[in-house]
Amino acid sequence: MDKILGIVNLHSDCNFGNLTSKKSIATTSFLGRYYFIDFILSRFTNCNINSIEILVKNNPVSLFKHLSVGAKEWSVNTQTGGINFMYNELESKKNYLNTDFNTLLHNKKYLYNYNHAFVLFAPCEIISNINYQELMESHILSGKLITIAYKNCSDELDLFTGVDKVNLSDDGKSLKYFSKDDSNPDVYMETFIIHRTKLIEILENFDLDDEIPTLKDIISYAARMGDVNVYKYNGMMRYFRNIENYIDYSLQMLNPETYKKLFDSNNPIYTREYNSIPTIYGKNANVTRCYIANGCNINGNVSNSIIGRNVIVEKDATINNSIIFSYAHIKSGSIIEDAIIENSTVVEEKVKIKGNIKKPAYIQS
Repeated sequence: MDKILGIVNLHSDCNFGNLTSKKSIATTSFLGRYYFIDFILSRFTNCNINSIEILVKNNPVSLFKHLSVGAKEWSVNTQTGGINFMYNELESKKNYLNTDFNTLLHNKKYLYNYNHAFVLFAPCEIISNINYQELMESHILSGKLITIAYKNCSDELDLFTGVDKVNLSDDGKSLKYFSKDDSNPDVYMETFIIHRTKLIEILENFDLDDEIPTLKDIISYAARMGDVNVYKYNGMMRYFRNIENYIDYSLQMLNPETYKKLFDSNNPIYTREYNSIPTIYGKNANVTRCYIANGCNINGNVSNSIIGRNVIVEKDATINNSIIFSYAHIKSGSIIEDAIIENSTVVEEKVKIKGNIKKPAYIQS
């Protein structure tokens, strides 16, 4: 897999509302101790993809901070690779110009610095256990320009309304076109592989007078030429597109069977190290079916919830079906249900916060 340059594509239309107003989905907390980007970086490095570029769309500060310590947390071999950024600051405030293709176009010189045979693009809002080795092998055997990954989601079709679907050729071996047909179960995973020299050729030959495309537009054009192979993924996948998905899919991970499908001991997930003390559970703590990070002090009632680092839950406070971010302080007698509480937010005594799983309450200080 050292033949592959991995690119994390953060140019997404997914939106978690206020939760991502000042940061990208990449640096949004997941399960109290991870960021979304940790999963794709870990998947890359577990496959020995040590050269990684990140296509940044907007709100880069939290991303730079998270990755500023280098690549050691994600087991990237910095002797043979590293983690770098591709950012188009000039066009970052112009939505019609701020596309993944344009960001790549403005940073194309960096592609010359690599000698990898292939370039693999993947998002961080789709979490899965896809095998990149199998994807590469499928690509090589096909002899086509591009190979995309998709999953047949006929058993969970209602979870994928409004997303891009792949329409296959009659033999099921190549892409005809993308659509948003909600009756089509074949979901595009925003993941594809292309020969590096061919990608450079496409960028070099792009006419700057033309309308700025997206990478999906490039794939669609190749599909019309019959030059896009498809790889069918059969494992677990969750596609986080909005704040409702975020709380729903996060709480699903409290089911041990669902958790095991994502967290495989042979493919560990890495993140930044925080040397927090273990969580302290007081004599009044009553905790059931939760994921609780280090450094917390729990004295209240917490059920079916995710608690980030260094959270304080006082006696007689009740938390249910909620996500509490790091350094929040939940005071005595307060009740929180179906809610998301942001970093460092203080919920005062006897305050009641209640949303519902389809429309969670969101509170920030």
